[in-house]
Amino acid sequence: MKPTVTMTDNRTGKTYEFEIKEATRGPSVVDISSFYAQTGMFTFDNGYTSTASCKSTITFIDGAWISQWIEFKKDTSTKIARPRQLYLGV
Repeated sequence: MKPTVTMTDNRTGKTYEFEIKEATRGPSVVDISSFYAQTGMFTFDNGYTSTASCKSTITFIDGAWISQWIEFKKDTSTKIARPRQLYLGV
């Protein structure tokens, strides 16, 4: 069973369930990508202080950037690409 969090609209009593995802580093996150579809509402994060903007397949380990192959093994539909690095000679 996937870990979830349940939110309740106190105006109507209706509940909504969202998946909790574990981060490689830092706190867990609640996947609200279906929030609008389920609730018909948007979320508001004043100052963008509690919102992750994307899912990344790149991670920082021991001072070097590597591809996070574990994610790919869990979900083979995920496309993994390395960021293009451009040396500017600086």
